[in-house]
Amino acid sequence: MRQIKTIIADDDYLVRSYLKILPAWKENGFEITGEARDGEEAYRILMETDAELLITDVSMPFMNGIELIKKVRKENKHIYIIVLSCHDDFEYVKDAMKEGANEYILKNTLDQDSLSQLLVNTRNSMEEQEKKEIFSDNTGDSMNRKGLFFNSVLSGAVKGEEKEAAAKAAGVTGSFHNCAVVCMYLESPEAEEERWTHFEAEQQCQIFYQRLCRELEEHFKNESYRTEVIYLGTGIFCCFLDLSDIRKSSVMQQKLTDTAVACYKICKKEEHCYRICVSNVCIGAEALVQAYQQARDMMHVSFYDRREILYYQPDCHVNPDLPDGLEECRNRIHKAFAEKDKDSFVEEGRKVWDLFRDRKTESRLVIQWFRRLEQEMGIDIQRDYRKVTSLRQLESWYQKDEEYLFCKKKTQIPENINKTVRIAAEFIQNHFKEPIGLTEAAQEASVNPSYLSYLFTQEMGIGFSNFLLSQRLSCAGELLEQTDLKIREIGNRSGFNDYHYFSKAFKKRYGMSPAEYRRHHTRHQ
Repeated sequence: MRQIKTIIADDDYLVRSYLKILPAWKENGFEITGEARDGEEAYRILMETDAELLITDVSMPFMNGIELIKKVRKENKHIYIIVLSCHDDFEYVKDAMKEGANEYILKNTLDQDSLSQLLVNTRNSMEEQEKKEIFSDNTGDSMNRKGLFFNSVLSGAVKGEEKEAAAKAAGVTGSFHNCAVVCMYLESPEAEEERWTHFEAEQQCQIFYQRLCRELEEHFKNESYRTEVIYLGTGIFCCFLDLSDIRKSSVMQQKLTDTAVACYKICKKEEHCYRICVSNVCIGAEALVQAYQQARDMMHVSFYDRREILYYQPDCHVNPDLPDGLEECRNRIHKAFAEKDKDSFVEEGRKVWDLFRDRKTESRLVIQWFRRLEQEMGIDIQRDYRKVTSLRQLESWYQKDEEYLFCKKKTQIPENINKTVRIAAEFIQNHFKEPIGLTEAAQEASVNPSYLSYLFTQEMGIGFSNFLLSQRLSCAGELLEQTDLKIREIGNRSGFNDYHYFSKAFKKRYGMSPAEYRRHHTRHQ
């Protein structure tokens, strides 16, 4: 849930203190980022921050609430304003609503429940207001025409004289004979669909687009060169720079760098992560298409290069096929796992990442390859591959796979772990041979089973059931190596009361049956 930044203005310290401690703020996605004792202080804070909600008393010293609202509305019509009042402030409330307040509430009715309901209504109203701003006639038609023009040029649908006529019809005045592109894109937009519908995700992108346009317009108000900011869909935003009137290449480059930094600062304010990719300054009839393609190339390269702003480099591009030698690495990884050779497992992993990095393989292929490898080794850790945005992330997952697959390391409990999780983990280590489960561990830790399950996964990096299973399989492996007990007896002593389940789980984890495992390790002793 997006956090709505809130300022509270009231000259009564006790009122401000009481409001701040109510849980309703956090529960409904509101964050108090500032407080003020009078209207002047509130106005200064509002002008220095990007707060979206102002809750203000009407009766304050130096500048009262009415004057504050009037002044704020002249500067920023987008801030949502709620007025706090007493019973005898009715005339003030009427004036406040006239000057642009959105809502009012009586102070003596404020408690956890009334504030919670107020905030629910406020969020709904703010979202409706943002929708109206996004699709308003005064900017929407112009933006849509320009967006269609740039999409047509980039796709090659219009060229030459036809392009000039289309530019004029769309209200695009620059020639873009010398131009550059700063491309911003939302990382893993597909993953946001877990929280939003497709329509809601597009709304969020449109809201960001409006903010981007406003702030860049303010940034460029004293500049002579033209810029067009376009939303291309699926979380991609482009700032097209027309540098045709500039003669010196050094000046063009400086303007491009300045624009890239401005876009970066705007994106850093957002809750979601945006990547910034920048073209060179391109020249000629096809400069616009060439600059955009350069920025797009860097978007693909960002899977390997995590710098905050990626400037185009001619030798940087991704390859649409897997590197040579990859299948040999896969086979050696399986062999290392089967032989419990952790060092070889780690070394082969390094080779894999180096192969991908050297060739800069297309990210989609890398993720598919890694997902298949995990499936082959029976790793059932819950992961959302749609959220993978870098090779470094897969490297980290491979390290966790090592912990998961090689018993000695994965059974360790981290030193700085949550106390509740430590109690549950130690309970498992001490009682895994018994018929225990999540319910018994939750009772030991004095928490709800569902909460323990969530907390355990977050803290340990492995689910509760998998941790318990790891303890039992580790014990079974040691008994197979060190004793002559019958396999069924080993299963029982390791905490498995079902022989068929034990055999199936063991083979899934080690890539061989318990009998094969014993024979293999007997040969290597």
